Amino acid sequence: MNILITGSNGFIGKNLHYFLKQNNKLNISIFNKSKSKKELLYLLKNSDIVIHTAGINRSKNIKDFKNNNENLTQFICK
Repeated sequence: MNILITGSNGFIGKNLHYFLKQNNKLNISIFNKSKSKKELLYLLKNSDIVIHTAGINRSKNIKDFKNNNENLTQFICK
């Protein structure tokens, strides 16, 4: 089974990745903000399950929440 974890550098994503990679039957892919949307699209097309943990929870700019949280979630869902 191919599993994609977004937000792999965050607390939840990092610990989930560590836990799931102990199961040799799972093929785990990770996505974080250092990768492009083109890479994300490839990973999405090759995943059976997506665990979306990416998101900004602290920012001084309110637009960051929409740009980085809402827009990324919409991109993944499409």
